[in-house]
Amino acid sequence: MRRVRLVPSISRALGPGTGSATPRGMHSTTTDAPRPFLAYIVGHDTPEWLESLLGHAGLEVRPCRTAAEALSRIEDEHSELLIERQRGRSSGFPSFVVYGPSGNPTTEVEGSYPGLIPICSITRATEAAQLRASVAHAVAWSRRRRAVDRASDARRRWRRQERVQRDTREFDLALADFQMAYQPIVDGQGRLLGHEALMRPRTGGLTSPAAMLERAERLGRIPELTRVILRKVALDAHRLAGLLFVNLHFMDLMEDHLVDPRLGLVHIAHRVILEVTETTGDMDPALVKARLGALRHAGYRLAIDDLGAGGSTLARLNHMRPEIVKLDKTLTRSIQSSASAQHLVRAIVRYCEQVGSSVVAEGVETPAEQRVLTELGCRYLQGYLLGEPASLLPDVREVG
Repeated sequence: MRRVRLVPSISRALGPGTGSATPRGMHSTTTDAPRPFLAYIVGHDTPEWLESLLGHAGLEVRPCRTAAEALSRIEDEHSELLIERQRGRSSGFPSFVVYGPSGNPTTEVEGSYPGLIPICSITRATEAAQLRASVAHAVAWSRRRRAVDRASDARRRWRRQERVQRDTREFDLALADFQMAYQPIVDGQGRLLGHEALMRPRTGGLTSPAAMLERAERLGRIPELTRVILRKVALDAHRLAGLLFVNLHFMDLMEDHLVDPRLGLVHIAHRVILEVTETTGDMDPALVKARLGALRHAGYRLAIDDLGAGGSTLARLNHMRPEIVKLDKTLTRSIQSSASAQHLVRAIVRYCEQVGSSVVAEGVETPAEQRVLTELGCRYLQGYLLGEPASLLPDVREVG
């Protein structure tokens, strides 16, 4: 049997041997016809004196074989109780401990059970009126505690709902008004390869692509955002020369957006490079391979973005075999001053040449970086030195 420690505010108020006095801080309330409290008692060998005492105290008792069985039946909202035999304090006489709802299902007192606290102990000397009072006061306190907790939970739910509604309104505004900007990608002689499509939020309190992506992910609206991006790029394509590099979340490759003729991008798939980060998650490699094969069959080509960023892995580079590999700016920034970065870039370029992938160095901002990256074999370059992202003027066909 468990040896329990009574809650201090209750145990200090219990009389010697009975443990059944009114707990401190609880105010007595009496009625002419008190409602019986339901209690589960562990074991089937309940002494006759205990059955009589519980009956006179107004407790409806149901036996259970084990404490686990009793706990499985207890519903805190109905103020049900658990009674368990405890070793007597002296002379080997049996005593019992009464557990009641704490008002908090996560509460756990030493020697007690989750969501329950010891209310009082019962011996032959316990009086029915005292037992009833102890149980009634404890249950009343629990109900007040639960009422306060329910009110707090309701306030938290209301705040969460308000935050979701505010975030949704801001996202809706940004989704309806954001523009696409396009940054050129050139070769070492400055000849144009294509443009990377970049999202540029303008309204709705979302001031950066990262903030908009985070909001879309939090609201579960990444697929919706992707569809809008693909539609905008498809509409702009006829005014842009060269290839179109489109950033996607890797899971977008598994969706039907890219082959949906209503979005238009599939009709120019031969011009589109799908940029994804190396982080592909724990997806089935066979499924990934099959999906990439289907997209390539539709005309798309694949680029791994941000190679060299934190969390990247060359194993995925080997597995996905992209047509284009884009080096992250953390590798290219100030590369003229880093011998180790130069060795790494040279090794990546050599590997890509062997497997047939072209390399684009991102984040090129100085002539020194451009010179070193070109010498290391990077065929294509992208960065503010070579061209800043720019939005297209409204198409007169769209305005009219």
